[in-house]
Amino acid sequence: MLRAPSVEADSGSQAPLKIAAKQEHMDILDGGESRERQGSATVIHRTSSGPAVAASRGLAAKLQAVARPARLLTALASEAELARLVVQSVHELTGSYSASLFLARDGGLTYVAGAGDFQGSPPLGRRLRLGEGITGTAASRGESIAVSDTLADPLFVAEASLPLARAELAVPVPHHGQVLGVIDIQHAEPHVYDTGDIEALETLAGQFAVALENARLYDLQLALYGISDAAQRASGP
Repeated sequence: MLRAPSVEADSGSQAPLKIAAKQEHMDILDGGESRERQGSATVIHRTSSGPAVAASRGLAAKLQAVARPARLLTALASEAELARLVVQSVHELTGSYSASLFLARDGGLTYVAGAGDFQGSPPLGRRLRLGEGITGTAASRGESIAVSDTLADPLFVAEASLPLARAELAVPVPHHGQVLGVIDIQHAEPHVYDTGDIEALETLAGQFAVALENARLYDLQLALYGISDAAQRASGP
């Protein structure tokens, strides 16, 4: 029996990662999808005909479901609040086994928030190098990566608190040519993610990126105000 979803978040400063995506041979598939193979991992790219085909698979409904949490993201000022809301929204929207958020810090990725059926608590503070696992590879390449079967994929890195993960989708959080982090979801069944799932999660990731930058500007303004106020008190009579 599944436990009630847990949502936890970590806070801290971070810097975006500059990405130089490496393109390799891509096979164009029916329906406007193209898939770039890196080992057995699959990076899914969209072509001009992709969205119309994906809509027939339920993309329109998924994007509509994304709209509400995306609007909520823009209304929040706290980075910690944003992190908690995005993982909870993604977890509920996708019905995933887990939803996790990694943010760029010190040249790598740090696990800052998670929601799902964790055994114990989400691994807050866990560090990933760029190119490490599915999440780290998505960040280093600046590309969404969908893995149909984690047991058969060499990129997959098992997490002890999520032993039932069988499929994984990692979507970068992009902003002006940089990657602010990665939203990662896992499912307990293999072969569950399609182009519509990727479109929906990328839409939310884009909205989250804007909200995250706004929150950081707000935090900076508060910090500068605090410094100014302290200086005025110190120089007063």
